[in-house]
Amino acid sequence: MRVGHLRTATLMAIILIFSGNVVLAQGSLTNISVNLSDNGAGAEVIYTFTFTTSATGNGSISGIPDNGKIKFVFPSGFDVSGVDIAQSKNLNLNGGFSGITIAGQAVTLTRDGSGNPVTPSTEVSIAIGVVGNNTAKGSYDVEITTMANSGTEIDEGTTPNFSIAAGALHHFSVVTSGNATAGANFLVAMTAQDFYNNTVTSFSGQATLNDKTGAMSPIISGAFSNGTRSENVAFTKSYSNNQVTVTYDNKSGNSALFNVLSSTLDHFTFDTISSPKTAGTPFNIKITAQDQYNNTVTTFTNSVSLADQSGSLNMTSGNFTAGILNSQSVNITKSKEDNFITANHSGSGKS
Repeated sequence: MRVGHLRTATLMAIILIFSGNVVLAQGSLTNISVNLSDNGAGAEVIYTFTFTTSATGNGSISGIPDNGKIKFVFPSGFDVSGVDIAQSKNLNLNGGFSGITIAGQAVTLTRDGSGNPVTPSTEVSIAIGVVGNNTAKGSYDVEITTMANSGTEIDEGTTPNFSIAAGALHHFSVVTSGNATAGANFLVAMTAQDFYNNTVTSFSGQATLNDKTGAMSPIISGAFSNGTRSENVAFTKSYSNNQVTVTYDNKSGNSALFNVLSSTLDHFTFDTISSPKTAGTPFNIKITAQDQYNNTVTTFTNSVSLADQSGSLNMTSGNFTAGILNSQSVNITKSKEDNFITANHSGSGKS
C-alpha cells in the first residue's frame, strides 16, 4: 500500500511541473508600429518594425538575449520567400544576425551573439526585406514574437492595421449585359483597375469610348468616381459581335462581344429599278425593311402592299425573309412617266 501511495505522489508532482511550464505567460510588446517603403499591391517592399520590449518578459526571461530570436508572421498572400535582408535601425539592438529562417508566412531572425542583450522596456527598430505585398488591397497586420535561442517565447504583440492600396492604373474592366438595340440606351459599367484587378479608387478621369460600329455616342465618358463609372451609350448602326473599348492614357479594356440589333420598322427601301419598263411586262424588284437609322430590320417577315402611280399595280407581296424581299415580280400594265412603286405596312417607302 505504501508503494502505491509513493507512485501516486510522484505522478502528481510530474503533472504539476508540466502544467507550470504550459501556463508560462509571455509579456506584451508595446508602442508597436510598422512602416512600408511602398504600400502598393504586389510591390516588393522593405518593412520597418518598431516596438518596445516588456518590463517583465515571460517571468523568467526578459528583453532579447544576444543570441535570441525575433519572429514576424505575415498574413496569407504576402510573399516572404525572398526575405534576405535584416538590419537594426537603432543602437539598442546591436550586433548582427546569424540567420534568417523562412517557414510558411513566418520570418525568424536569429541574433549572432556579437551584440548586447536588449534590456526590458527598450525600443527596438528592425528593417527586413524584401517582402512581396499582398496582391489584394485591404487592411492587414503582422504578429511579432521575441524568443530565447531555444524558441521559448518572451514577448509578443501585433502591429496596428496597415493598408495595402491598389497600384497604378493598368487597365479597365468593361462590363455589359445582353444585346443592344439601335437608338436605345445601353449601360456600360467601367472600373479602373491595377495589374492585380484592384479598383484604383483614386482614378477620376474621363475615358475615351470606341466600338466597332463607329456609330456610338458618347465617345467621351463622364468623370469616374472612386474608380468606377456607369455610362449609358447608344448605337445607330446594327452590328454582330460589337465590342466597347475604354481607353485612358494608353491604358484600355474591352467588353465582351455583343450584338447591336436594329430598332423597330420605320420604312422600306427599294433597290434601283432600271428604266424604262414596258407596260404589261413583269419585272422583279427588291425591297428592304429598315429602322429609322437605315438598319435592316431582320425580324420583319411579313408581306407588304404594293401600289404604283399609274394605278395598275395593286397587290400584296410575298413574305420578307430576315427583313428583305428578294425578286418580287410585279406587272404594271399602264404607261406612266416618273412612275414609282410604294410599299406599305406599318412603315412605308417608295422606289
